[in-house]
Amino acid sequence: VNQTVPRALRKLGYSEQESSAIEAYIDENKSIVGAPGLKPEHLPIFACSMGDNTIHYLGHVRMMGAVQPFISGAISKTVNMPEDATIEDVENLHMDAWKLGVKAVAIYRDNCKVGQPLSTTKVDESGDEAPAGSDAEARDRAALARIAELEVSLDEELASLREGRRDCASALLPELLARYDAALVRAGTSGAAEVDAGRCDGCRIALSPLDVDRWKAQPSGTFLPCPECGRLLLP
Repeated sequence: VNQTVPRALRKLGYSEQESSAIEAYIDENKSIVGAPGLKPEHLPIFACSMGDNTIHYLGHVRMMGAVQPFISGAISKTVNMPEDATIEDVENLHMDAWKLGVKAVAIYRDNCKVGQPLSTTKVDESGDEAPAGSDAEARDRAALARIAELEVSLDEELASLREGRRDCASALLPELLARYDAALVRAGTSGAAEVDAGRCDGCRIALSPLDVDRWKAQPSGTFLPCPECGRLLLP
């Protein structure tokens, strides 16, 4: 239970015993509606963005409109709308936000995604969601199962693609090296002569003695890139 609840109950004049009973009810039922001893006129005080005692979504917009004149930028605040909100409701919300001078508005319609950060679905002691028997929850469970199947399939496909890419690279490398070697022969030069002279035959940048020694230490036929231009050179 959010700890602002007992503080608010004490402020409203409820005794410790009454507050404890209300907190226990909230903890068990995930709602303050119907809590023992709670006065009906106090119910709106505990309204929140979701559940069965909600702040109307226009209340979110009006609160943003009240604060906006004191802020130079937009407000990062999501307006929570009920599942049965219509296109016209969304349109009117944006018009109201504009009229109140709100610089930006984001909305979220309840249950419009398979998974959402906040939910009022009751959870049993095992941690599993208690079956509610609604068609929406059945569709959600089916969608989650399908997503899990697709994730496994994608992992397998990615593994196959990576293996195929490695096989392709291994098959092409000898041909690429042979073509590069032939190009050096046709040009009448090779990396070896220029490296021995301490200069890359591509960018003509002088190589450091450390680079020259590193090239000379490589086995014959091994290509290494020039540290300046990236051209492949033979030691």
